[in-house]
Amino acid sequence: MVARSNIAAVLDQGARDHPALVVPGRVSLSYSRLRELADEAANALASQGIGRGERVALVFPNGPEAIVLFIAASMVATACPLNPAYKEEEFRFYLEDVGARFLVVPPSGGEAARRAVPSGAIVIE
Repeated sequence: MVARSNIAAVLDQGARDHPALVVPGRVSLSYSRLRELADEAANALASQGIGRGERVALVFPNGPEAIVLFIAASMVATACPLNPAYKEEEFRFYLEDVGARFLVVPPSGGEAARRAVPSGAIVIE
């Protein structure tokens, strides 16, 4: 299990069955469900070699997945959310600027970010 951090503590303080994440037209997530999903994603990221001191670039459109992954990446490393509308040159700049060694993208998306990945960086879907 991933060690607790400040974000995890905030999720633990919420009432388990109260909504923590409400997105119009999408499923609402309670604090306990958001915590479960964040823990699962954090463990998956850690299994890829991501840990403290690493910077993880996230390229997801606004929505529950982006929030869960931001929380998860923040629990095990430093999350660097990037705008999926960036062009390849912008991704190249930001990926190098933040020193991201990992890029997390949806299975179908993030093509400009994928093309901009620095040598040696790892892409995770």
